[in-house]
Amino acid sequence: MEVKNKIRVYDDGVIIKFWEYIFRILGKISIFNCVRLFKKKITYQFVEKWVMFNLFLAILSSLTIYLLKFKAVSIILSVYGLLRVFEIIIYQINVLLFDPYRANVKGKIYKIKSPTRIVILLLHNYIEIIFWYSVFYLTTILFLNFNFEYNWSYYLRSSVLCFTTFDSSIFKGISIPRILSTIAFWEVISGIIMTLISLARFIGMLPEVEHIEDL
Repeated sequence: MEVKNKIRVYDDGVIIKFWEYIFRILGKISIFNCVRLFKKKITYQFVEKWVMFNLFLAILSSLTIYLLKFKAVSIILSVYGLLRVFEIIIYQINVLLFDPYRANVKGKIYKIKSPTRIVILLLHNYIEIIFWYSVFYLTTILFLNFNFEYNWSYYLRSSVLCFTTFDSSIFKGISIPRILSTIAFWEVISGIIMTLISLARFIGMLPEVEHIEDL
C-alpha cells in the first residue's frame, strides 16, 4: 500500500504573520535579552535562576521602598518592575501563540522541557507580579507625600486587593506623569491575566497520577 507524504499547508492569511512579527520584535525589548549579550550559552538552569532572582528582587524592592522611603530609589525599582512585567507578558504570549507557529513554519516539532516545570515557573511569575504591583503601590504613596502608617504586610494585602478588583483609585492625584501610573496598572493586570491563561494551558498537560478508585 502506497503511503503519500503529508504536505504541510500554510495559511496565506496575514493576521498570524502580522502579530508574530510584532511579538518577535517586542520579544527583543527585554532585560533578559540584555543579559544574553554577556552570556552566550543560555541553559534551562540559567532561565530558572533568572526567574527566581527576579522574584526575590521584587520582594526585596517592596521592602526597600517601605523601609528607606527614598523617592529616587522607588522610581528606579518601579521602572525595572515595569520592564520586567512587560517581559513576562511578551514571553508568555510568545510561548502560547507564536513559538509553536514559528517552529511549524521551520518544519520543526515544538517541544517544552516539562509541563511541571512551566507551571512552577508561572507560579513564580504570578507571585512576582504581585510584589511588583506592591512596589508601584508604595511608590505612589511616597509621591503623594503620605507616610506609611501601617506595616508592610498591610500594603501588600492592599495592593493585592487593588489589582484583583481592578481598582486604580490609588493612582489618582499622583504627582508623577499620570500616563506612567496608568501603564503600570494595566500592565500588571495584563500580566496577571496572561499568567492565569498560561497556567490553564499547561496545567492540563501535567502528568496523570495513579489513583486507587475510579471516582
